[in-house]
Amino acid sequence: MKISYKNEKIFILYMFSFPLLKPILIYYKSYSSIILGLSTLIIIAISIFLNKGKIYRNTINSIIMISAIILLFFASWLMTNNNEIYRIFYEFIIYGIIPIYLFSFINNFKIILYYFSYASFFVFLIYFLDPFFGYRISLNYMIFGFEIMLPTFFGLFVGAVILKQKWMYIPMLISFFEIILFANRSSISTAVFFLFVIGLSNYKSNIVMLRKGLVYFLVFALIVAAYVPILNILVGLSEYFSVQSYSLTKISLTIKYGILIMMESRVLIWSDAIDHISKNPFFGSGIGSFEAIYGQYSHNIFLDIVVYFGIIGLLFFLFLTFYSLLRLTKYNYYCKIFAVLVLSSWVIPLLTSSNFFRNTNFWLFFSLILIVKRERVRIASKI
Repeated sequence: MKISYKNEKIFILYMFSFPLLKPILIYYKSYSSIILGLSTLIIIAISIFLNKGKIYRNTINSIIMISAIILLFFASWLMTNNNEIYRIFYEFIIYGIIPIYLFSFINNFKIILYYFSYASFFVFLIYFLDPFFGYRISLNYMIFGFEIMLPTFFGLFVGAVILKQKWMYIPMLISFFEIILFANRSSISTAVFFLFVIGLSNYKSNIVMLRKGLVYFLVFALIVAAYVPILNILVGLSEYFSVQSYSLTKISLTIKYGILIMMESRVLIWSDAIDHISKNPFFGSGIGSFEAIYGQYSHNIFLDIVVYFGIIGLLFFLFLTFYSLLRLTKYNYYCKIFAVLVLSSWVIPLLTSSNFFRNTNFWLFFSLILIVKRERVRIASKI
């Protein structure tokens, strides 16, 4: 009997809906919210129809998880009642609640990886020439790096290396070099982090993993030792071909002037966040409290959590992260690969930019650990 993985298709469709719709949105900017809203409602409606309104155990677990977070929003609303909390809650609906709900119907992670890799290839075809035309579709290097080419590279890597789709190697390498040339520094760091972690997780033996880790460390040490000539070569090539590279320019300036000078704006924001934390260090000031005063988030996940929920919230987050990583070792191979994919997508970016409430992969990682039962994952991925 042939199995139809409709829920997996719907989940991937939602995950890639933004990059797939963006070429349309740039021509209908005034209707962008309506188009995105309708597409989201259609995807949810299809999911409900295909599942015939059934509520599975994982769906119940997802509802419990979502309800707990909504209670935090309600507590923050009672505490501060700032206007920013409504915006952040809207972002949580788009990037958190809907993906968590769709994710709760997933049965097979190998199929998810297949669909993810093929969707990545289609996105690659749409965007790989975009930097040469002034980011006409993606609009800027940040969106091109974080939201487009980084997940595309992850998917193509999984397709080529994990799923043995050898024809994906060429677009994978192109996407990696485009991240280096046309994205930002955090995107490069995230790609390197992904390669390091997935390299370690791809070996079942602890001894082999340790040996591989040592090799990676030595290679990384050699690159660090020779980073100046490597950088000069890359900069020289970009100038020779008249290619404007934001990331290489910023890295060159960072080496020349120092990281603190180049990250001065971030340091100022972090300083404001620490001052804000000092007012309510243990229990925090509530969601949106910092944004309501300073007009922006703190650009650091640890500061965000302490600002919102205090030191108590940070300790709980650290415990949950450690527990999640520990439990992850018990899952099957393809589930681990998916976990590495979503983990890599938020760890580095949330250290210096964005906010965890608007990072889908952040919620998927903890959903994977808290919602999906280990026994179910082991059985389902054998199909």
